[in-house]
Amino acid sequence: MDADVIRVLLNRSDFIPLDTRTDDEHYGRVARAERAGAIPGSIHIEWLNNLDEAGAFKPADELREMYEAVGITPDKQVMCY
Repeated sequence: MDADVIRVLLNRSDFIPLDTRTDDEHYGRVARAERAGAIPGSIHIEWLNNLDEAGAFKPADELREMYEAVGITPDKQVMCY
């Protein structure tokens, strides 16, 4: 997806950009790309939050609850980055 497409999608109520990077990357303290920081309006859930203590994915119902708590539901179009 390029920047122009994302700009259009950001105006849609059913589109959610999901930032799965580290806190440092999300808040712009660490830049691993040309520009630091997050897409305005994005939701941030670091990818590690999907894993349990053993490093395996958490149960589906627990993941669903975590994502629904921040507005990510099956009726949304989600773009992870």
